[in-house]
Amino acid sequence: MITPVGRLGGPSYLYRGAIIDATDASGLGTVKWFLMFDRHPCDGEMFASQEECARMVDNWLDRGQALASHVGP
Repeated sequence: MITPVGRLGGPSYLYRGAIIDATDASGLGTVKWFLMFDRHPCDGEMFASQEECARMVDNWLDRGQALASHVGP
């Protein structure tokens, strides 16, 4: 973890060169996760979980491709 309170109010994590930011769930009920990775086609997009963000980073770095479910037409 980079910080327990990141720029979106929730924790921020550094994972393999990417920053995974979470919103603050206090009062909202649902945390939203954002991938910040300037070399990735899904940079800045929202995901359902921290694990989904990590899978996107792993697939990009290990295979050179984004997951098909998150790439536009």
